[in-house]
Amino acid sequence: MNKQILSIRLNNELNTVFQHFFALDHVQLLACKDANEVINIMGKERFCLIVFNAHGLTSDQAQAAISRLRALTYIPFLVISEAEHAAAIMEVGADVCVPEQMDIHALFAQIKALIRRHTEYDRLDEFVPSASVFFRSDLMIDATRHRVTQAGAEIQLYPREFRLLNYMAHNPGIVLTPEQIREAVWLSESNPDRDVSPLISELRKALGDT
Repeated sequence: MNKQILSIRLNNELNTVFQHFFALDHVQLLACKDANEVINIMGKERFCLIVFNAHGLTSDQAQAAISRLRALTYIPFLVISEAEHAAAIMEVGADVCVPEQMDIHALFAQIKALIRRHTEYDRLDEFVPSASVFFRSDLMIDATRHRVTQAGAEIQLYPREFRLLNYMAHNPGIVLTPEQIREAVWLSESNPDRDVSPLISELRKALGDT
């Protein structure tokens, strides 16, 4: 499966250069115009990196956007920004902050290093599990990275499906009420009348549970 990178607020010229560069490594690029557009697709797609162009935004605007996105995903962030905003931007969740005028080859090297760290090195805890990784039968659930494997094969789950699986896996042998599930899975969006059955059905389908 090809890796995907999400770019936000990059101009068309730079997106075209990125697409050409990434294609050589079988990496796909999905371009978005702003952070609001990302919210709608974050739960539907999997990415190995986000490249966010904060140039032209105030420090407060950039921090607010990155904080909002960081709350949705654990994946690496590379942010293009003015040097005076770099420290504040990294404090709210950016992994690397680079200037807009950075040499394109140096920028690609930074991107490759982040992707390599995320897709290769960070998975070493599958062999030496950390506290965030636990097992249930043939499932490996990584709560930090929101990753699930079943018999070694990665399972693609939407965020709510992952929260449901994680919640149920931490409560084995307990009969959970719809109210408990709604509170754990929908968080602040909880609706006392929400039917949890469709979500449970979708999770079972994803896990091949009949």
